[in-house]
Amino acid sequence: MKEKFSLTGVLTVLGFLLLISAFIVPFFISDTFASVFGDSSTPLVSAAAFLLLIAANLMNQNELKLQREELQLQREELQKTTQALNDQYITMERQRFETTFFNLVNSHLEIKKQITIERNGKELEGFDALDDLYLRVGDDFNNLKDCRSESKGGLKFFSPDELDSRLINFSNYFVDKYNNQLSTYISSFKYILEYIQGAENEENYKKLLFSQTSNSEMIILFYISFSDVLLKKILKQNDWLNLRPENLIANKHFKILTENQ
Repeated sequence: MKEKFSLTGVLTVLGFLLLISAFIVPFFISDTFASVFGDSSTPLVSAAAFLLLIAANLMNQNELKLQREELQLQREELQKTTQALNDQYITMERQRFETTFFNLVNSHLEIKKQITIERNGKELEGFDALDDLYLRVGDDFNNLKDCRSESKGGLKFFSPDELDSRLINFSNYFVDKYNNQLSTYISSFKYILEYIQGAENEENYKKLLFSQTSNSEMIILFYISFSDVLLKKILKQNDWLNLRPENLIANKHFKILTENQ
């Protein structure tokens, strides 16, 4: 740019010098020579005009280049501003998502604390109530007529289809019997897992939720999933909450549920 600017200056100076020469020099020479010089001054004026035209063109090119560079800088600044706004939006969305998630988890915790159940004339609340419901899973399963593996001849071994049907019946029975204690809790648990599905840090959110889910709760959810298609799908997507078959009423229950997906 400096070289072009310098060339523009030189051409401008030369053009003006030639132009001045064409009009001033005749006043300082004799009339005869002035007449001859006047006839030959036309090329000087033409040359001056030509040089000034080139200089003006170079100056215009330089101005256009400066304008293009300025526009490019403006585009880059606009891109940076757009990127900054986009990053800010993503950060705000992440914060909004996390705020909602933690609010849901806290709400779910409050729902658990409000669960109550009575045993032997004593009212149990919160986690104690959930632990008691876990015990009732085994008690009710063993005491419910349709779920017993007994016959007049002694123990009866159900076929897989029969046992699957009895587990579904038991699941429906258990949900109906303890609907007041479990309906809101189950809905809240399913909603949270659906909410975080596909999130950027989904696994971390799950770990946080599951860390606040006791083993008793996981087993209750497992047996309820026999009659709850959506809950079963959610548990399947989350590796069945890492439950161990030996923690269930019977090891084969885990195999029946997971193989009949």
